[in-house]
This record gives sequence, structure tokens and C-alpha cells, in this order.
Amino acid sequence: MSPVAFDDEGLTYRATVPIDTALYLWVYTRELVIRDETGKDVPMKGVALPFENENAEAPTVFRFEVANRLQRFHSYDVCSYRLY
Repeated sequence: MSPVAFDDEGLTYRATVPIDTALYLWVYTRELVIRDETGKDVPMKGVALPFENENAEAPTVFRFEVANRLQRFHSYDVCSYRLY
């Protein structure tokens, strides 16, 4: 995945995926504290989020917040992941 947009909401990444196919988005980090849409921290070991796009007009959207970084980083980002 590569970024396709950046605005006040953060970075948007897009990936093309097949329709009507069960897939997982694997989210993990070794250096960041990432929170999901509900504000829950994503475990450092990662989490596999199941999804399936039933049609191209209604893509699956995942939203994550980078809440903290190790000392060598100092900025605050919000990332949105839209899977098409």
C-alpha cells in the first residue's frame, strides 16, 4: 500500500482487492501505539481484521490513529486505510 492522499485528517492509503473474496488486513507495529476506530490499542503483536468487499461502490474503510511513537519521533498522525 502506498499513500494516495494527505490532509487534516491524516494519510489515506488505498489497495485494490478482489470483490466477493474473504480477506484480512494485518495491522502491527514495533515502534508505534496504534488505536482503532473505537480507541482501543492495536496489540504490538498485531491483529488480523477480516473483511470482504461485496461491490466496488462501497469499499471497506479502516481507520487508525497513531497515538504515540518512540522517543526518536515527535509528530502525531492519523491514518485512514481504504481498501478497494
